Amino acid sequence: MITRREALLTGLFGAGTVGLRALATGLPAWFIANPSRATAQSLQCAITAKDKLQYLIICVSSNGDPINCNCPGTYLDSNAIHPQQALMAATAVQLGSTSFQAALPWASTANGGQIDPAVLARICFFHHMTRSTVHGDQPKVMRRLGATNGGEMMVSFGGDNHTDNNLQAEVDQHAGAAAANPTKNGCTGIQTVINELGSNSLGLTDKVTFATWNVFGRNLNGIDKVTQRQGRDHYGNHSVGVMIGKNVAAGVIGGVTPLASGTGGVTSGSLAAADIDSASGAATPGGDIPGASTHIAYARTHGVALGIPSDQVNSDLIVGAGGKVVNAALNGVSG
Repeated sequence: MITRREALLTGLFGAGTVGLRALATGLPAWFIANPSRATAQSLQCAITAKDKLQYLIICVSSNGDPINCNCPGTYLDSNAIHPQQALMAATAVQLGSTSFQAALPWASTANGGQIDPAVLARICFFHHMTRSTVHGDQPKVMRRLGATNGGEMMVSFGGDNHTDNNLQAEVDQHAGAAAANPTKNGCTGIQTVINELGSNSLGLTDKVTFATWNVFGRNLNGIDKVTQRQGRDHYGNHSVGVMIGKNVAAGVIGGVTPLASGTGGVTSGSLAAADIDSASGAATPGGDIPGASTHIAYARTHGVALGIPSDQVNSDLIVGAGGKVVNAALNGVSG
């Protein structure tokens, strides 16, 4: 007879409570399970790229959110609907050598925004489509809708806003102005995380990459409630991933483009993630990364930004998954 506690520990963590020991020591579970099999080859990725390897803080949620509606790259098409509050006015945001329009909170603190210039120097906005509109599809999206090997997740920011009068909740969440907790929302929350990483007690600015992965984005236009600024619905045709880190080049990858009539059952002219030219990262009709593959392209690029060799990233995806690494989003690493 084994005790209930022993059964739980064995069932959850395996024989010898490998999982607990891994958590306690920080060593990989595979090493604790059989340390005699640890070889230099097993650790080759860490050895050859140790100066590039990054820890990861990733913002994931099944709620989806409208971060994709007001960030750099979404103001290039005048058909996109944005909140009209002064806090969200189109403002110049300098990313690398290019200036983009975005909601005021994304601008530099020197220009009235909420993002420190040092963060803007290493932030990338990657426009892509998740092809999902269902909250419960978060696990599927993390598995790239079946494109990962073994069904593994590649580990989103905000919340539901189906009904949002004057898009005020979107403004508050985006800008971190929610009265209940003003430091843990939107741009303010992101900047707070980066500040903590760079504090004297941590000194992790160059060791940690921050990123967002959303189950879906929100309509930029094309439905009455958005036009009237009364809310937004789930939208699988456009989302934006935010990456911040030492290996990230400041800029915007991809963008938006109007869909043809009847595409995916949406209104003609609805804005969706554009095709991408993998060499430049620009939104390019007929680019070698079709809109439907931009989600995988973000995953591949994100992996390389963490210092993971692209061939290792490739091994985590099924053959024919599509997408390509976009080197324009990277700094000091390439895939």
